[in-house]
Amino acid sequence: MAYGPSDLMGDVVSLVEKRWANVRDVEILGHALGLQDNQTQIHFYRELKRLIRLIPVEVFSDEEQRQNLLNACQLALDTAIEREEDELWSGEGAS
Repeated sequence: MAYGPSDLMGDVVSLVEKRWANVRDVEILGHALGLQDNQTQIHFYRELKRLIRLIPVEVFSDEEQRQNLLNACQLALDTAIEREEDELWSGEGAS
């Protein structure tokens, strides 16, 4: 069965519940969705970070856990942006 909306929401909830989420945990969500191109990944990680920000602080065990997850989302976003920039630079060099 394909990875669907309920799977994604379950994984987001698991991510929020994880005490020490890291960038790899966030990137796994993008891979599970089959996001191939960098622009789509950038959009996804940006929106995921926005979603995490909207979750009430009381859901997290403490502010450190929330901030750690937001940092992991930002790192995933930064990595996707770097990959896109590398692609653009390598494409210009080939011309």
